[in-house]
Amino acid sequence: MELALVLIGSVVLFLVAGGMIVYALRSQRTAVIDDRLSRFTEASMSLEEIELQRPFHERVIVPVVQGVLDLLGKLSPQRGAEKVRQNLQLAGNPGGLTPAMFSGIRLALAVGLCLLSAVVTFSTMAQGQALMYTGVLTILGYLLPSMWLGQQISRRKKNMLKALPDASTCLLSAWKRVSASMWPCSV
Repeated sequence: MELALVLIGSVVLFLVAGGMIVYALRSQRTAVIDDRLSRFTEASMSLEEIELQRPFHERVIVPVVQGVLDLLGKLSPQRGAEKVRQNLQLAGNPGGLTPAMFSGIRLALAVGLCLLSAVVTFSTMAQGQALMYTGVLTILGYLLPSMWLGQQISRRKKNMLKALPDASTCLLSAWKRVSASMWPCSV
C-alpha cells in the first residue's frame, strides 16, 4: 500500500514537472506573437523597458530550461537527429522544440525517472525487484516523449485529412473562376 502511494506520488510529480516544461515552451510561442503585435500598437520604449514588461518565466525560466535541454540533447546520440527533426516537422514543431531539445527532454525524463524510481524502490523492495522496476521506468521515461510526438503527428495528419475536402473545393472553384475569365466562350 505504501509503495503504491509513493509510486503514484512520483508519477504525479513527474507529470507536474512535464506540464511545467510544456507550459513554458508553449508560452514562448504566444509571447512571440504578442511581441510582434505590440511593436505596431505601442509607443517605442527602451530595450530595458521592453525586457522588463515580459513575464519572469519568459525572461528567466524558459531560456534556462531551453539551455539545459539543449545541453542534455548534445549529450545524447546524434544518429537519429535527422529523424527527430523530420518527426518534429511532421508534428508541426510543437512548442518550438529543436532536435537537441527533444533529445534533452528524453534524456532528462529517463534520468529523472531512473533516480526517482531507484530512491523509491530500493528503499521499499528487494534488490532484484527494485532493479527491475527501476529499469522499466527508465526505459519508459526515454520512450514517453517519442510516444507523445507520435500522437502529435497522428493528430496533425488527422486534422489535415479532415481539411482536405474543403481545400479541394476551394481549388476547384478558383479554377472555374480563372478558366471562365480566360475563356468566356467555353461553357
